[in-house]
Parts: sequence; C-alpha cells; structure tokens
Amino acid sequence: MKGKILLRGARQLLTLRGSSSPRRGGDLRDLSIIKDGAVLIENGVILEVGPSRRLERLADARSIREIDASGCVVMPGMVDPHTHLMDELGTRQRSWTTTRIRTELRARLGWFVRHGTTTVGTKSDNSRDARLLSALDGSPLDIVTRFQIATNEAIKEIPRSIRFVSIPGEDGLILESRARALLLAARASGFAITLQGPAFARLGVELGATMLSHLEECSPSDLEVLAASSTILALLPGSSYRKRWRFGPGRRLVEKGAAITLATDFSPETPRTASLAMILSLACANFGLTVDEAVSAATINAAHAVGLARVVGSLEVGKQADIIMLDTTDYRDLPGCFGTNLVKMTMKRGNILYQERDIQWPND
Repeated sequence: MKGKILLRGARQLLTLRGSSSPRRGGDLRDLSIIKDGAVLIENGVILEVGPSRRLERLADARSIREIDASGCVVMPGMVDPHTHLMDELGTRQRSWTTTRIRTELRARLGWFVRHGTTTVGTKSDNSRDARLLSALDGSPLDIVTRFQIATNEAIKEIPRSIRFVSIPGEDGLILESRARALLLAARASGFAITLQGPAFARLGVELGATMLSHLEECSPSDLEVLAASSTILALLPGSSYRKRWRFGPGRRLVEKGAAITLATDFSPETPRTASLAMILSLACANFGLTVDEAVSAATINAAHAVGLARVVGSLEVGKQADIIMLDTTDYRDLPGCFGTNLVKMTMKRGNILYQERDIQWPND
C-alpha cells in the first residue's frame, strides 16, 4: 500500500527487537513489549516503532491513514518454516494445469493468512514444483522453498531462485556417506542446508545446516550436540499430536541453550492446520515452552530458519510491515485460546490481506 499508515493504540505491541542472532535461553522470553504502542509505515516498510503519543506527534495527520488497534495485541506476522504445500495437494495435481495448481496453492495460503502467518517455508522435490512455488513468492506472501535432492543430477535441476536444499533423510533412504557427498556438492554450489529426521542430525551440525526438523526420535546425546550447535531446531507439536508420538524435547532444548523454532508441518499426514497459534498452544501444553518462548520461536527465530530475519520476524525500522493484530488484551491468552482464531487483521508489506468482519446479530 502506497503512502503512510499509522497503526496506533495497541494495548501490547510485541516488537521482538533485540539481537541479530537467533534467540536462545532467557533471550527467548524477551519480547520487547511497548504498552500503548504504535507502528509508522511507509510504502510497506516500517519507519518507526514506539509509544503512540510519540509517533502521533511525528505523523502528518492530513496525509496519513490511521488504523486503531485499541484494546488489541499487535505483533510481527508469524513465520512457518516447515510445510509441505505441494504434498497437501496430493497426486491429483499431476494432471492439473499450472493455473489450477496456482489457484489451489493460493487457496491454501489463504488459510495461513487468516491465522496470522505472513511467511511460509515449504518443500519441493522437482523443478516444476519449485518454479511454481517460486512464482508465488512475494505475491503476496514470502515463500521460501527447500529443494529435496537424492542425486547429483538433481542439483543441476535446482532453479536459481532456490536457496535451501535437503535430502530425504527422515526415511533413511540415503546412506550417510552418500548424504555427505550430496550435501557438500550442494553447498559448493552455493546452497544452504536444511535436514529432517534423526538419521543425519550430527551430519547436519557438522555441515552447518540452517535448520533441522523432526527431532522426536533423536537420542539424548544427539540432542546435546544439536543444542550446542548453530543449527535452528524446528519443533513440530502438531505432528506429535496427530501421530501420537511422545512429546518433543522443547523444554530440555531451551534449557540447554538451543535455538528453537515452531512449525505446523502442514501436510496430508499431519493435522493440516495452518494455525501457528494452535501449534503455539500445543508447544506450551505438551512441549513445556512458556508463551514468551513460543512467540519468539514462531516469529524471529523462524525468520532466521528461512534466511529472512533481516526483513521479517520482528517490528523494527527498515523491516517489512508484516504485522498481525490479535483480538485480545494480553498475548498470554494465546495458549489458552486453543482452536480459537484471535487474528483480527493480517498485514503483509503494509497491505491488509485479512480483516475480521463484525458479527451481524439478527436483532441488531
């Protein structure tokens, strides 16, 4: 949206301002909250963040659009670093036209928008799907695609727009020696690495993987190594809930100083939820996280996990105006509102993508 916007009067403005590195330990609980906060936006970029009174004095009331956030919580748009959008469409999409696939993908992305997610990380295992996902990147959500490889030839097929590669390690389909060779070749070609599953946890640390997911079956000794590494560890409470796995090691990882993130693992084999708020609830109830830790994991740490922390994940000057407004007076209500969508507004680069409408009661 062109011009200036002043979002003002937030009862709690969660900025997540802080270190330029992923949050760990006690830093996960620092949300940098401003009471009666405001955000000044111009052409989709944050110009200023602070108390409403101060920003109202800066703003030119004659040429600015105001958004009243009174009584609400305002925070960064959430980032979902691990989804399977193409898998969710199923095998039927193989016979669809490109236009049909794009329409279906955008419909699924709409689910995420309505629940406050403004950036999505997802997987592709072929160049056609990767090109389709890349074409949707930035229109309007940021979509970060990881390309899954199984051969050296696959590396040559990766479109230039892709930044991350992975291997099908969760099923133990590749020997460790082969996996190392593939990942080294990918890294030499300029790609960053993400992995999933316990089979290659230590290899991921050795090669400097950006993110590792599906930690449920990792051994205690592997978790110790992972917690001390630079790799961001993606917790998937929805998958544990759906598959009735033992609950993940979230509390232990935080206490060991790990950099954690949260993800929906959106796919046909998981709860198919696009709500990171619901995942946050499960993380607090079943993984032992505090709400502050879970919020950091779903915003700034998730932004680091997809390589976009310089532009999303927190409300800071110069970053994209990716903002959500929650219909509650206290962010600590999030875990208790299990299955209730508190998102009142979702904004991406200053454009309002979703806005809750008032209920029309028959006798009003």
